[in-house]
Amino acid sequence: MIELKSINKSFQKGKKQIKVLSDFDINIKENSFSIIKGQSGCGKSTLLFTMGGLLKPDSGEVKLLGQDLYQLNQSSRRVFTAKTIGFVFQSYHLLSYLSVRDNILVQQRLSYIQLDLDLIDDMINELHLQDRLNHKPGELSAGEKQRVALVRSLAANPKLILADEPTGNLDPENSEIVLSFLKRFQQKGGTIAMVSHSSDADQMADQIIHLKK
Repeated sequence: MIELKSINKSFQKGKKQIKVLSDFDINIKENSFSIIKGQSGCGKSTLLFTMGGLLKPDSGEVKLLGQDLYQLNQSSRRVFTAKTIGFVFQSYHLLSYLSVRDNILVQQRLSYIQLDLDLIDDMINELHLQDRLNHKPGELSAGEKQRVALVRSLAANPKLILADEPTGNLDPENSEIVLSFLKRFQQKGGTIAMVSHSSDADQMADQIIHLKK
C-alpha cells in the first residue's frame, strides 16, 4: 500500500540541525490498521506528514500504490493524495467561518475532485450529525468536531486514512465512536496508519510501530 525507504528528515533550529528520521524504512500493507507510537518529539507526526505527501523528506522514497509521491510535481501530488488519502487531525482543522456541511465539502472545491455524496449522507446519519449541518464549528462539541473531520476525511472515498492523535481531545465515549468508525473503514477494505499515545486502539491494530528518539 505505502512504502517508505531510507527516509531522512532534519529540521534547522537556530544553528543546530535536528535529525528526526534517519534511514527510516516502513511498509504499511493494504487493508491493515497500523498504530505509530513513541515519546513526544520522536518524529511521529513528521512521519505521518511525510507518508501523506505533505512534508518532503531530505532523501528517500515514499511510494503509495507504486507511485513515488515526491517524484510528482506539487499540483499532481495534491490531486493524487486528495483522491487516495484522508487525513484526520487531533485539532480537527475545521474552518471556523464555514458550516459543517461546507467543511465536509470543502475538499471538492480545493482539489477539484468528485465527492461521493451518497456516502457522505450515510456517514452524516451514522455519526448523528444530520441536525448540525448548518452549524459552525464553534457551536459544536469536541466529539462533534472530530466526527465532522471523520466525514470530511472519507468524503472522497479514499483508500488510506492517516490519523494524527484523532482521540487525543475526546472523552471515552467519543473516542470509542471514532475508533469504531475507523475500524469499520478498515473492515470495508481501507487502510489506516494512526499516531496514538494511548492504548485504546491497540487491540484493533495489525501492527504497532514504536519510534525512538
